[in-house]
Amino acid sequence: MAKVAIPIFRSRVAPVFDYCVRVSVFDIGHDRQTERNELYLGTLAPTGRVGALIKEGVTALICGGISDALEKMLQTSGISVIGGIAGQVDEVLKAFMSDRINEPQYCMPGIGVEKHPPPQKRYEHAPHGASTEGTKLSSHGEPLTGADVTSEAQSNLRILLVETDIDSQRTALHLLEKSGCDVDTVTDGREAIKALEKSQYDLVFMDAQMPEMDGYQASRELRKAGYAGPIVALTAHAMAQDRKDCLDAGCDDVGVKPIDRETLLDLVARHCSGKTADSHPAKSS
Repeated sequence: MAKVAIPIFRSRVAPVFDYCVRVSVFDIGHDRQTERNELYLGTLAPTGRVGALIKEGVTALICGGISDALEKMLQTSGISVIGGIAGQVDEVLKAFMSDRINEPQYCMPGIGVEKHPPPQKRYEHAPHGASTEGTKLSSHGEPLTGADVTSEAQSNLRILLVETDIDSQRTALHLLEKSGCDVDTVTDGREAIKALEKSQYDLVFMDAQMPEMDGYQASRELRKAGYAGPIVALTAHAMAQDRKDCLDAGCDDVGVKPIDRETLLDLVARHCSGKTADSHPAKSS
């Protein structure tokens, strides 16, 4: 018997295990029947994430990217790691059970797969267009963060930055534009709604605390109007309740300020994986 954990985001394998919110755990019996349970990891620290999987009795983790330190902690705890995997969770699980997890259709873009790669192996080559300098790779060679490895497709992403604090706005704008993103900025929730009525964006970074209309209300109004694109809240408050309030308002994820380059670009990679300049989400009508 085996217990396999797969981090999920919108029914797909989440790009980075370190920051995923939910994990599906599949109990695979000798008759190949499975039972599914879900774990909520929220903002757990790395040790907390490892502890949750150990407590659940997980024997293997299938994921996209994972940090070097977290991978080593899992392996030391007896949990094997299969990294660099992408696709619908149910399909990936079936591929794992039928020993087809190494097939190209289940690999993250730009990654070649070997049959049962050694757990500690690091490939010398990063995906096309990315530099390996200063970049940690998963066991399949996948870069673990958005920093320095924004793909050619992602470099044309259109992002709306809603930020009332000028210093925070300038910092985020600089980091996003340096990565190749096309960024528009507004300073209020009402301006954000107007901007999304006029243009289409791949991702919205939404300041939670703003005068006039804050990010909570703006996110609710956007969802009520039918906006389906990803919204990532930016907040200086890191308590679990603050994160819950953002998610309850309709945000898909939360970034805690002051935001650093690695975290910001990880959020872009997580919510814009596979998008191109022509695949903008539908705006509200």
